Amino acid sequence: MKKRQRLGQHFLVSETVAKSIVLAAEITKNDVVLEIGTGKGILVPLLCQRAKKVISIESDWELYQTAQKKFSDLPNLTLKHGDGFKTTNSFSVFVSNLPYSKSRKAFEWLLQKKFSRAIVMVQKEFAEKLFLKGRDRRSISVLANYGVDIEKIMNVKKINFVPPPKVDST
Repeated sequence: MKKRQRLGQHFLVSETVAKSIVLAAEITKNDVVLEIGTGKGILVPLLCQRAKKVISIESDWELYQTAQKKFSDLPNLTLKHGDGFKTTNSFSVFVSNLPYSKSRKAFEWLLQKKFSRAIVMVQKEFAEKLFLKGRDRRSISVLANYGVDIEKIMNVKKINFVPPPKVDST
């Protein structure tokens, strides 16, 4: 499977990091989880083990088709192809490891939705902007902290991705 440069794909390959993400989401058997960016699917089975239902949306046709074959035995999984930010599905938990270029869009989109928890992995520098205070704040700092509590869960080194990005994640 080749990385699509235009999509900014860097696939999470660390099972340890994937498990940490799912644990941090505190998913219960009553939750409907929305994952935007199925990728190679490292989070899918872990999410399905805990959630009532998982909706995973992938924009890359080849990755979507691979996921359909790979996860056809998961009864609580709905896979979709398309732009996840256009979904009308309701969800209680949002989990995503998006291309870094989609981080701002993800936060702007999430702030318009009703959900209880979200775990979003972003470029470390973007995460640092979210926590800026006072005169150093950016518009995304103000926007992202409006009506939601944001906390940093962990730093993720670039070696946990294939191909590795040039920067670390948070």
